[in-house]
Amino acid sequence: MGGDWRPANAMATWRHMLSLPSHCWPTGTTVRPVSRASRDPTLHDWVSLRSSVTAALCHTFGASPQVAVLHEGGCALADWEAAMLQLPANASGFGRHVALRAAARTCVLARTAVAHDGPLRHILAALGSRPLGQRLFEDGDWQVMGLPVYLDDGLGNAGRAVCWQHVPTGAFLVVQELFLREAFAGRVLREIPGKRIFSP
Repeated sequence: MGGDWRPANAMATWRHMLSLPSHCWPTGTTVRPVSRASRDPTLHDWVSLRSSVTAALCHTFGASPQVAVLHEGGCALADWEAAMLQLPANASGFGRHVALRAAARTCVLARTAVAHDGPLRHILAALGSRPLGQRLFEDGDWQVMGLPVYLDDGLGNAGRAVCWQHVPTGAFLVVQELFLREAFAGRVLREIPGKRIFSP
């Protein structure tokens, strides 16, 4: 992937990612659901974003974000992930972990989980280094199910999980996005018109 793309705040543990439980993020800390969106003024607008994160990063940082695929394969699901996917608590999943880079910095970590043997596994595997967000927001086959689940990693970063349904198959995927505070310091979100996933 070239260069030092890891932000300083505890990111050295990324190299241990494959030895972590599969529902843990490569910060070394389990990302957990919380009851409300982050109130951190640096991250609140991003966690509350109603349009495409990929598009907002492009508009805010002035260039399309780069996608680095960190890991893709079978994974364990946290109980709350399985519930969002409408799967039993002990179900196996298929996960895709990526880092989104903008302005030469990693700014978002994303995990997408689907049923291990479901039809969406092949869609994820075929993405390569393309952002999933483009497909979700530009393809009319997808719709958001319910409200976001807000996330916290205990390291000052915040995020959210959103459940999407692939209408033709009825299958679900959960996209988790963790916004790294260090990368957004001093940046003002510039959201562009487009498909909205939640009501104001």
